[in-house]
Amino acid sequence: MVIAYCVLATATFILVMSAFLKDTSVSNTDPMAWIFILTATLLSPMTLPFILRAKLQARQASSQLKPSEASKASEEVEVTKPQFCDLPARK
Repeated sequence: MVIAYCVLATATFILVMSAFLKDTSVSNTDPMAWIFILTATLLSPMTLPFILRAKLQARQASSQLKPSEASKASEEVEVTKPQFCDLPARK
């Protein structure tokens, strides 16, 4: 049981660290990022299945698009305003 947990925790740590190191928007010295990595690793039996599912869905979505469609889809990102911004101002 302990070996299985260690294997899951190691796999989760590797996946989360690889994503963290690729992300240029977060500082490597940000304490909240390290708390997230620690929490995701400690809760690996719950977090690893979600991480793997998200990676699998992203891979399937990118493989279903033709190369020309994939480049168009990445260029046509529409930024929308959150709905709570449309609230009337208080008087």
